[in-house]
Amino acid sequence: MNNTTLFNATLQATPQLLETGVEALLILLGGFLLGKLLGTLLKRLLRELSIDKNVNLFLNKRLSLERLLANTLSLLIYIVTIILFLKTLGILRPTALVVLLIAVVLIGISVLFSLVIDAVPNLYAGIVLSKKKYSPGKKIVLKNLKGTIKKRRMMSIVVDVDGDEIIIPNKRLLKKK
Repeated sequence: MNNTTLFNATLQATPQLLETGVEALLILLGGFLLGKLLGTLLKRLLRELSIDKNVNLFLNKRLSLERLLANTLSLLIYIVTIILFLKTLGILRPTALVVLLIAVVLIGISVLFSLVIDAVPNLYAGIVLSKKKYSPGKKIVLKNLKGTIKKRRMMSIVVDVDGDEIIIPNKRLLKKK
């Protein structure tokens, strides 16, 4: 193959390469913008529904579920975008796809684990303590805390201490005994 033939072949392939490159960049840009937009919209929707407030009362743990779910959605969209980007460029191999899918599954498992890690001991303690007399109106003393039980929840109790509401996880009550 001489230089003229190589040059002509390169000229013929250039428009296709440019088209593929531009298409891949548009997918990348569009995917990242879509991920950011949908993450922000989900966060706003969950904030309107007061998800953090309700989850924190239920789990008795300070947790930003709104941010966690919004970031997880954005991350999943980013991963799909990268997969489409690599596929458009023609450099996605089945092995890379399997690795990316495993990463998505591991991210999902870690999100679920972080939500459940405190909930299970408190639920268990709530079941054990349901037979004990931790009902509203009763006085309670825990180390340096003295107050009156105001509410009993599935995973915690609310204690009135000098006009302030203190939330005590059920697992702390179980440790008391």
